[in-house]
Amino acid sequence: MKKSLCSLLTFSFFLNETQIRQAFSRYGNAVKCKLTTRNYYYNAHVQFSNTSSITQFDDIWVIICLSNSLCICPASYSKTQRDIRREHVAIFAGIPKNIKEADLLKIALHVNAKAINIPLSYNSYKPKPYAYLNFSSFESLKAAKELTIAFRNKGLSWHSPNEAKNLCHVYG
Repeated sequence: MKKSLCSLLTFSFFLNETQIRQAFSRYGNAVKCKLTTRNYYYNAHVQFSNTSSITQFDDIWVIICLSNSLCICPASYSKTQRDIRREHVAIFAGIPKNIKEADLLKIALHVNAKAINIPLSYNSYKPKPYAYLNFSSFESLKAAKELTIAFRNKGLSWHSPNEAKNLCHVYG
């Protein structure tokens, strides 16, 4: 069964099983979806009717469901394979209020990011003014950080993940 299973990592409580399964139906016959609570977020496992639907998620690291990003990892991946998806990460800050990942997809594609995630505040559950971008290699991360990026005519700044705690939670 693990070969036909996909894991979704931490996404917001705004989504339900039906919405998740519908989002995955674009990629194959999603026959089952199980949500589990983890801290302030859900994790999910989506089962497909056949294993061939899973292989496309070797290259697809995120899908969009109702403007929210769902980070994906085949359940059959080893810890090492899962860790690779979190190895090359950058933050860009300065995002306007109430922006969702779908609003930033063009930028993510432009910088060759494989996944994008805007964290939510634990207190208000509102999006923070920065986004995490995951890259497939150090070279693609380095190339992205050399680009000057703007969103809605406002410049965004690049940061390393360990700088997140120092970013302003209002302005990024």
